[in-house]
Amino acid sequence: MFHECIPDRKWRQYCQLAASKKESRDPLFQKIDAVRKGTKRDEEIEYVLDLIENPHYRDEITAFLMSDADLDMVSTWTRVPISVLELFCELCFDRAEFRNKLEWRAYAIKYANDCALPEHADLIRSAILLGPTYMMYHFQQGSEQVVLDPKDFAKSLIQQAFHLSRVAKGNPINSPATKESLRWLNAAAKLLTGYDKVLGEDVNDDDDEAIVAIEEVKISRTTEECGLSKEAVMH
Repeated sequence: MFHECIPDRKWRQYCQLAASKKESRDPLFQKIDAVRKGTKRDEEIEYVLDLIENPHYRDEITAFLMSDADLDMVSTWTRVPISVLELFCELCFDRAEFRNKLEWRAYAIKYANDCALPEHADLIRSAILLGPTYMMYHFQQGSEQVVLDPKDFAKSLIQQAFHLSRVAKGNPINSPATKESLRWLNAAAKLLTGYDKVLGEDVNDDDDEAIVAIEEVKISRTTEECGLSKEAVMH
């Protein structure tokens, strides 16, 4: 059952009360019951029920929230009012219920495996791994654009290559980890040819360290020395 995957006690409690047909003293639950029975009109309650009870909507909103995006960002890219998102969080995804990232990730895996529609399982996993920027691209539509700073992109690629080069040091030369590291290093080495033009004077010590490490790898280890073909490095 979907409600069994929900970490927040609110929606789980509501589902249990609805199943038992007991009256609730919780004002929010009373509103939900009244809206469902048609004895009360409340646009925000109706809206949040649409999001929760439609599995497609629920998965996509949950994925965005799992990415650790703030509500302003989720509202901007989904065009769901913040007040409705706040209700959704109160009922279904209270971040305060998680004590740490381990619980957050464990819940994401459980949700992806047990609760999400099969076609949304990868979306949930990617949201956790790649963060809010990935979800902005997921929701990009028409003329909407995700602003990408070339400086941030260049720094991110170089730093990622630097860290992966460290991973390669602890693995055999033909291991998948080393091959992946060499791919990143090759891309970063090409970027270095125009690095100053991209970043201008905005270079910090961490960037310098990454550049030196990448250039050292580029100069001191050819593909032949690594025992790999150029095709293996490029692809």
